[in-house]
Amino acid sequence: MKAGLVNLALVMIELKENNELKNGTVRFMATTGEEVGGAGSKKLYEEGYMDNVDYLWVAEPSHDTIIYSHKGSLNLRVTSMGEAAHSSMPDQGYNAINPLMEFLLELDKKLNGDDRKNEVLNQLVMSTTIFNAGNQVNSVPEKAVAEINVRTIPEFDNDEVINIFNTTADKYNKKGSNIDVEVTMSLPSVFTSGQSEMVDLSQELGKNI
Repeated sequence: MKAGLVNLALVMIELKENNELKNGTVRFMATTGEEVGGAGSKKLYEEGYMDNVDYLWVAEPSHDTIIYSHKGSLNLRVTSMGEAAHSSMPDQGYNAINPLMEFLLELDKKLNGDDRKNEVLNQLVMSTTIFNAGNQVNSVPEKAVAEINVRTIPEFDNDEVINIFNTTADKYNKKGSNIDVEVTMSLPSVFTSGQSEMVDLSQELGKNI
């Protein structure tokens, strides 16, 4: 993305130096917080920078292809609470890791095993990316926390994933676990038909490179 940002900046410079923009307006926007809630994009939108915009060009690496759709991004934090105990007497406590591991494996199978597919974006992808528990090797941990990222598609959207996480947590809690699900970021997928003048122009220009 950094290379793309530089390329866009160079394009703006060349447009200005060569006085090539005869009609309309080209606006260069740089954002922050892409992976953690999109705070930069949200601020630009709220301050009106996207008002009256006909086309939005994002300089992401795309392997020389034109991408006109994007998977959603959903971040969840799942916390399992147990009861601490010495590892020589684990039955005196409740290991917070065990139910969380089972929970994550069940969710992984449910989500990554789902066969729904988008014609452009393919299938939903769930990844457990952070797992923290315990503070010493001879103690049963009273708390375990995992963070999960799910890349969603219109056919299997954020709300459905969140509901699956919550209902699965309820099932485990009824059996004696203490699992809590928190949504830390939820960005929906973006899907278009690809039928636009910008796509057609990009394809035409690409043939001449």
